[in-house]
Formats: sequence, C-alpha cells, structure tokens
Amino acid sequence: MQYIIDAPPRTGKSQYMIYLIDKFTKKYPHRHIVTNIIGINYPGVISINSTLHKPVDWRDYPNGTIFIFDEAHEHPAFSADDLMKDIYVDTRDFDAIMTKVSNGIFDEQVLYHMDNYFSFNQIDDEQIAIIKDTITNQKRLPIDFKKQFFEDINKKKKLAVIKKKEDILDIGRSLTLHGHFGFDIYLITQDIKRLNAATIAATSKHLKLRRLFGWPMMFIYEYTDVQK
Repeated sequence: MQYIIDAPPRTGKSQYMIYLIDKFTKKYPHRHIVTNIIGINYPGVISINSTLHKPVDWRDYPNGTIFIFDEAHEHPAFSADDLMKDIYVDTRDFDAIMTKVSNGIFDEQVLYHMDNYFSFNQIDDEQIAIIKDTITNQKRLPIDFKKQFFEDINKKKKLAVIKKKEDILDIGRSLTLHGHFGFDIYLITQDIKRLNAATIAATSKHLKLRRLFGWPMMFIYEYTDVQK
C-alpha cells in the first residue's frame, strides 16, 4: 500500500516516522526497510541517499520492501514542479567524436559511429565509398556530410537528456505497480499540492499531521482518498 503523509514544518512528522519505523522493525523483522530520513541510525534500517541528478528508485529494492521517502516533493519523479531543468547527462563520448573528426582523427570509435549512421540513414554504397575515400586520402569528411554527421550527434545528445528525464519520471509513473511486488511506500511531504498527479494516483491512504491551538500534541487525520 502507498501512503502520503503531509505535514507542515515543525509538526513532528519525523518523530512520527521514527515511531512507525520502530513498529515496523518489530512487526516485520524479515522485511527490508529503507529511508532517506537524515540522521537515521536505527538497527535494521537502510539509510539511502537521493539527489536530483541521481534520484533513488524504489524498484531497485527487493520485493516486500518498506520504502520511506522524506521530503517527497524534492524527488524529481514525485514533485509537481519540474526539477530537471538543469539535469546533467554525460555526453563526453559524443563530444570526443566531434573533436576527433574536427582534428582529422578517424579511430575505431569514430568509424563505429559513422557506420551506425550509414546503416540507420540508409546511405547508398556509392556515397559511402566517396566519404571513406576522402577520409583515407585527405583525413577529413566531405563538408556536407560532416554537417549532417555533427547534426546527428547533437540530436543524440539531446535525446540522451530526454531519455534520462523519462527514465526518472518513470520512477513515479510505476508507483501504481508497487502493490504487485509487496511494497509499502510512505511518501512524506510538507504539502500535498507539491506532489504530481501520477504519485497521487497511486496512493491508497492519506495522513494529515497537524498541531492545533499550540497544544504539545499532534493530530493525525486519516483518509482513504487523497485530500487536495
């Protein structure tokens, strides 16, 4: 089952989650419990780290895991905001190919990518022969083909960024499958509005934690439908 726990700062949600973790370790001694709660040092609980560029994926853990993620609105797959505007993808291999071609270096790496380009774009044998002859005799590419080849590499760089974003977003989209693999997922946030539609759609229970009237206690409101 998936739970969303929303609570404003200083409500006591961290204490509540420690209470739940204590209960889970005793009730389910054979299940994995993972969490990103900062400073967690509880026997049997696995502490995890998640960043914008390398966010944790609940699917990487064994079936039956209890997955607890604090500040879920800061995970790019769960957040209603686009947190991947400046996402980084390592394109050094592509950059190296362009640099080598510009410097007249046609090694195995360059020729491999060039052959893939020929095959994918169905370049005819006569044109391929002209290109390879120019490489052999002049250590360069024909100007028109060089432009096309570089455009293709730049396109692949952009597609690599898109693929990485989609792979990350799929972490959230796949939450609807968590029950098939015995996961219990707890997503903690300061405000339900900061979570995206895919994350909310996979949720079975919504807990609101509130401190009222300045009392030294916390009220817990439980709903079977997400209250927006």
